[in-house]
Amino acid sequence: MNKYSFAIIGHGYMAGRYIKCIDNNSRAAVKLIVHRRRTVRNDFARDSGASFASDDELCSFLRNQNNIDAIIICSPDHTHPEYVSRLLSCNKIILCEKPLARTEQEFQTLLHLSKIDGKNNVAVGMNCRFRSKIQYLKGLIEGGAFKGLKFVNASYFSNITPIIQGRLKTWWLEYPQGAIPFLHGGAIHLFDALRLLLGDVEEVLCIPASTKSSHNIGGESFIVVMRFTSDCIANITITGTSPGPNRFQISIESDNCAVDEENQYVLDPDAHSPRCVSLPVEDFKDLDRQLTHIIDILDGKANPINSIGEAYKNFRVIKACEESIVSKSWVRVNTAMSGTENNHG
Repeated sequence: MNKYSFAIIGHGYMAGRYIKCIDNNSRAAVKLIVHRRRTVRNDFARDSGASFASDDELCSFLRNQNNIDAIIICSPDHTHPEYVSRLLSCNKIILCEKPLARTEQEFQTLLHLSKIDGKNNVAVGMNCRFRSKIQYLKGLIEGGAFKGLKFVNASYFSNITPIIQGRLKTWWLEYPQGAIPFLHGGAIHLFDALRLLLGDVEEVLCIPASTKSSHNIGGESFIVVMRFTSDCIANITITGTSPGPNRFQISIESDNCAVDEENQYVLDPDAHSPRCVSLPVEDFKDLDRQLTHIIDILDGKANPINSIGEAYKNFRVIKACEESIVSKSWVRVNTAMSGTENNHG
């Protein structure tokens, strides 16, 4: 079985997590790490510590280095579209941390380039897709466990106070006009997981509940209601100023079955109370499973399940949320990926 070599752009928190996963995988190895165009680690011919004069030089080196099989992009958010655009045509798998892009123009460029090159070699780092509970819920839904699925309650809680205060991820404070960085860089995980489970979103209503401290990032607390094309409704609570640990929660209600954080309840017509089944305990090995998926792509056994097209759909949902905040009304999400339309009816 082949062992694949990885290059990593960036050397922050997520890069550290990817390095740990790769080091624990017998079929993967980190061979090159570049941070701010300076080589942090190099197992190839180029002298360790050498700098690349420009992103052009860096991307040219990565494209032409035959000993690199995959590139992971963990650099600041605003650099992602440019790096992917420059590297998309190379004969390597690219795993780019979210968000892939934050504007319509950036996405149109990436979609155009991928169409020209005929490439399907870009995966976006939406690791919550690979969480054991999300995978379990997906199996239940696809297996028909929920009859008459109606409501989903979901929440995403984190604490981005250090970012708001400019002490962490300072690049969040530089974002495209009209974009809300916490939606693109945080809540996107929940939106993506709900889309994976429930399908395309038809329309959204987003109500901000922002604090004064969040004015420099456009908001960090929201109530979002999503109507899916299946007519299922999701009620979502999002906050970036939670005093507790990061939490990501989804519960589901249907005519015959319900799921909360710990249990699955199944209606039994012959019993006085529902049958209760404990859910599997989250193992938090989502990044390891995502890496396994990347290796499957390298083996030619799979295509990216979190592709440029999937990232674009997430962007459309977020864009609709941003438009809903401004219009104070429901906003329709165009599932044909050709734009969003305000619906004031």
